[in-house]
Amino acid sequence: MTKPYRRLLVATLLALAFLAHSALADTYYDYAEVLSATPITQTVYGDSQREVCRTVHGTNALRAGRHVPPSVSASGQGYSLADLIRQDIADAPQTTRTCETVSVREPQTRTVGYRVAYRYGNKTYTRTLEERPGDRIRVKVRVDRP
Repeated sequence: MTKPYRRLLVATLLALAFLAHSALADTYYDYAEVLSATPITQTVYGDSQREVCRTVHGTNALRAGRHVPPSVSASGQGYSLADLIRQDIADAPQTTRTCETVSVREPQTRTVGYRVAYRYGNKTYTRTLEERPGDRIRVKVRVDRP
């Protein structure tokens, strides 16, 4: 036999062996009871922007370090009515709110999968799944024939 025919014969025999093995096994799908599903988490650190505001209670800027000077009244002495009103405004309490955006590095926990324990027949198995299963999961069953 020449080389090309030997390769073809070997490939044919391998294919027949595979088909014979497949014919001896039955594969089907069934459902198994879920016993538990434990989340698998991962902590990542991300930067987020947050607005931080603070309120300052105080007096008007005129009172803080500055005093309203008296003007000369018509009589030439003391405070005028306008001076008293200006001083009253300067003495009024004032609330100031200031806000700024700050960058904060915060840990964030996310679920990356679930460790699932399930029972099929009389055996318990574990498997990792991407999504949380319900009460049962689909399993592939292969039965080998003797």
